[in-house]
Amino acid sequence: MAAPVQLLSLPLPSGGRLDLPDHPTLDCPAAATFADYVDELLAPLAKAYFDATLIAIATGPGFDCRTRNHIADSKLSAHAKGLAIDIAALRFAGGRLYEVGRLADAPERAFDRAARAAACGYFHTALGPGADAFHSAHWHFDLETRGADGKAKFCQ
Repeated sequence: MAAPVQLLSLPLPSGGRLDLPDHPTLDCPAAATFADYVDELLAPLAKAYFDATLIAIATGPGFDCRTRNHIADSKLSAHAKGLAIDIAALRFAGGRLYEVGRLADAPERAFDRAARAAACGYFHTALGPGADAFHSAHWHFDLETRGADGKAKFCQ
């Protein structure tokens, strides 16, 4: 990574802070993109769907020097370059916990679709439950270049 950044928290539009308890490490452009996605879309979507303020996101480590899906002899994962972050759960003020892959009702399913569709506007890859078995319990967002021009999207 040219410019690694460890994220401890993000500022909220309300003036508070959103905690990132896993303290993910990302390349600087990936960290900035993630912060923009959370500020501009994820936090407002969460407020709209659940009428609650997002206060924490469980992400895992971000940077993880490994192959794609931990499969031996496969290509390096975007995580190995600091270009990827996963989201496993969201915590809201008042104690509600939203766990990706455990969609309990219609509003949670609608929120999942909206959050992942919105991520495609920010990231080159957005995967989650239903994409494959490796992403059944988290969203995966990355800035790995795709396609001949490097701008292709892969969103499921």
